[in-house]
Amino acid sequence: MCIDELIESVQTFKINLDESRKNKIKEEKSLALQVTEAVPADHNIVIEVLQEQITLLTQNFNKAFKYKSK
Repeated sequence: MCIDELIESVQTFKINLDESRKNKIKEEKSLALQVTEAVPADHNIVIEVLQEQITLLTQNFNKAFKYKSK
């Protein structure tokens, strides 16, 4: 291999590495939650507890994400 081929190979590797890092960051940022429409009335207490837990989880996740991104 000549020097030009080695340089091209390193440049290609660097481009692919940068693209994979960008894709990884995009994957980490995307988050989806599924929502249901109808819930039986007798499950309201359980749902309220779950909503509180989800709220706390979301707050802690946001704090950790902000801390890690600094």
